Amino acid sequence: MYANPGTYTARLIVTGNTGATDTETMVIEVVRDLSGIVLVSTAGADSASCGSAAEPCATIGHGLERAVATGRDEVWAAQGGYPAFTVRSGVDVRGGYSADFTGSGAATVVSGSYDPASGVSAAIIAHDVTAPTTVAGLTAVGGDESTSGRTSLAAYVDGSGAGLSLDGVTLTGGVSGSSATALLVDGATVALTAPVIRSGDATGAGQSAYGVRAINGAVLDIDGGSIESGAGAAGAAAPVAPSAPAPGCAGGAGGNGSGSNRGPGGAACAGSAPANSGAGGNGGGYSSSGESGAPSGGGASGGSGGCGSLFGCGTDASGGSAGWAGSAGSGGEGGSSTLAAGVTFSGQAGSAGTAGAPGAGGGGGGGKSASGGGGGGGAGGGGGVSGAAATAGGSAGGGSFGVYVHNSSVDLSGVTVTAGTAGDGGAGQSGGAGGSGGSGGPGGNKSCCEGGGAGGPSIGLLHSGSGSVATSGSPIGAAPTASAGGNGGAAGAAGVGGAPGNCANIGGCGPSGGASSGSGNAGTAGRSGAAGLRYGIWDNGATTDPSHSGTTTSSTTTSSTAPAAQPVHTAVAMSCYTTAAGQTSYDANDTGATVLAPTTVAAGADFDVELTPDPMAVPTSGGGYPIGYVANVQYRFNVPAGATFVGATYSGGSNLGSGTPSVAVSGGKVVLTVPGTLAAGVSANFPKVTVTFQATGAAGTSLGFAYAGTSYGDPALTFQTRVNNIPILGSVTSTSNCYAATNPILATTVIS
Repeated sequence: MYANPGTYTARLIVTGNTGATDTETMVIEVVRDLSGIVLVSTAGADSASCGSAAEPCATIGHGLERAVATGRDEVWAAQGGYPAFTVRSGVDVRGGYSADFTGSGAATVVSGSYDPASGVSAAIIAHDVTAPTTVAGLTAVGGDESTSGRTSLAAYVDGSGAGLSLDGVTLTGGVSGSSATALLVDGATVALTAPVIRSGDATGAGQSAYGVRAINGAVLDIDGGSIESGAGAAGAAAPVAPSAPAPGCAGGAGGNGSGSNRGPGGAACAGSAPANSGAGGNGGGYSSSGESGAPSGGGASGGSGGCGSLFGCGTDASGGSAGWAGSAGSGGEGGSSTLAAGVTFSGQAGSAGTAGAPGAGGGGGGGKSASGGGGGGGAGGGGGVSGAAATAGGSAGGGSFGVYVHNSSVDLSGVTVTAGTAGDGGAGQSGGAGGSGGSGGPGGNKSCCEGGGAGGPSIGLLHSGSGSVATSGSPIGAAPTASAGGNGGAAGAAGVGGAPGNCANIGGCGPSGGASSGSGNAGTAGRSGAAGLRYGIWDNGATTDPSHSGTTTSSTTTSSTAPAAQPVHTAVAMSCYTTAAGQTSYDANDTGATVLAPTTVAAGADFDVELTPDPMAVPTSGGGYPIGYVANVQYRFNVPAGATFVGATYSGGSNLGSGTPSVAVSGGKVVLTVPGTLAAGVSANFPKVTVTFQATGAAGTSLGFAYAGTSYGDPALTFQTRVNNIPILGSVTSTSNCYAATNPILATTVIS
């Protein structure tokens, strides 16, 4: 019996009793029995009787219908292009035959399209394949779904069936509107032999690309071949900055004197607190001094009154002090590269900045002295309205994943897996400009800006959640370089200082009715997003180098090794209470910290946690007055319940002045002290604090590391600021106590 079709020569040799022989030769033509096979050809036509060599069907889908209707278990497709089809359980589909089905031919290409019944766009679709079924020798290519927003798949398999095998197939994802994927297996069990798989490149902003995606309890066994993911798409940049608000209100003009009657002071400007201004003082009489101007709602002092001319004093009234500039808005935090892995990857966008505080109103001008009735002093101008906060951070860049496994299991044996280049993060939004001050008042401060989005990850094999992965003899690699985080948004422009307030027209003027101020302080630029991650394998936090070669096996549910620690930066919004020369104020002081802590630690073991406070940009002015320096900075971190302090050291730091930093435990808190003077205009980089703890809690205890402090009396951050050239007072040193009302956990370690 001949197993394969072809032309064979048979030779018969006969030997007699005497040893004589005779030979006969016969040519035998062996043809394949095609009676149990439905044949499909681009030259055929779909009909109720098609499927034979003389009358092939035109499409694979119709050929499968004919196979089921006639009880046959194979469909052969000749070379050429065919529309998408849905697999029928128990019926094999084989491609790559010549036009006459006598041997191998060119490729059999199946083109994807949207299937309303399944709700997916794919070239090959398989639902609940329970009986043994093989699809072999086909090239499946996804369609163009760029305008629909759908994923364009080469093959989609779902359901609970375990009968499908894909042998020697080439699967190429199409142009996807989202989540570019070549092969998606949702809950089913599939065996693949020597596939060649590549997704398309992601096209939508921040979208990711996946060579193979296995979700919802899927099980894949892949033997040989190659898998490659396309490039992730860059994140979207944030929109344009918010517009500047209206200028602050103008203070009222002082009233005119009339004969011996002195003029009234100008009315206060009713801006929003603390932007309201001070009222002007009443004018002086012949025998009485002019009254001092009233202080503003923001604490700016009123001007002094002039004296009456009865006493022979010609002193002019003084103008009211300029209002204090409101505090600058904080920069938005850059997106973190921390993975958020569900059925698809979700990157982290930059966070919002905060609005600048409104500028305080200027003090009222003092009443003018006069020989008759003096004119009233002009009111100070209202402070500028705060600039609007940026509202939209740059979105995260899309990732690229060769094999992406969520709550599923994949066994790779001798498969080459390569992840593509991930997308860069989008740029953050700039802050809105502060409002200009009204006449006599200061400009409002800058609002601030959004952070940039994180760069997308490039990971050869990602496994999250339950299930397991094995990679026997499979080289797995990421892109050669990490994607970049998006740039932080620029700070908005400061508000313009207000003009001096008005004074009376009759009875004379002092130097000014109410002093003007300069522009508000500069805000902080939004932080850039983190660069994208690069790993060969990311398995529930356990990682390998970007170029991994060898054998890796993870256990069911979680990784068999403790997840590797990664430095994590967290923004912390603090509120500060500041006192200086009997004055008090409440301001925002957004900061943060970068923390490196192990994800797990054995009960009773010692372990290290690294904590690095954010740099401090020392401003050059505050409230319109020059700042000399900041000094005596202290940061306090908690010692969580379940951990005992063992010791601490510090390292690094720059621009910290001449003092020597120290770190110690005090009052149950880890305290970093930087006693030096931090010069105005510098960026002080604080030391990294390495704290050694002992895990004294029970197994399962979660140790959360955070800033300490619960109130202004129990602060997380304290510092002093030297402010110079303040009228009358000269130089003043203020003290600020800050804490976070909503105090985030910076890192967590679980005792195992």
